[in-house]
Amino acid sequence: MVVVRRLAVCALCVCVLATAGCPRVHLTFVNRTGEPLDVHLTSPAHSREYLGVLSPMGSLEHGLSIGSADIPADCVWSAGPYTGRFLLEKDTAKEMRIGVGP
Repeated sequence: MVVVRRLAVCALCVCVLATAGCPRVHLTFVNRTGEPLDVHLTSPAHSREYLGVLSPMGSLEHGLSIGSADIPADCVWSAGPYTGRFLLEKDTAKEMRIGVGP
C-alpha cells in the first residue's frame, strides 16, 4: 500500500513538473456570420487540428497548451473562408476571444 501511494505521489509530481511553464490559453471563437463554419487550428502541438463546427452567430471554445520548448508559438486558425494567426508566448493572456467574419 505504501509503494502504491509513493508511486501515485511520484506520478503526480512528474505531471506537475511536465506542465509547469507550458502556456495554456482558453480560446473562444465567435461567429459573426449567419453560416456554420468548420474551425481548424494549426500550432506546434498539433498540425491542423479540427476543432468543430462554429454555429451561426454562436461560439466555440477550445483549450490550447504549448510546450515551453515551442515558445514562441505561431498559431494559425481557419473558419470557412476566414483565417487569422496569433503568437503564443509565456506572457500571453490566459483567455483569447477571436471574432470570425467580415
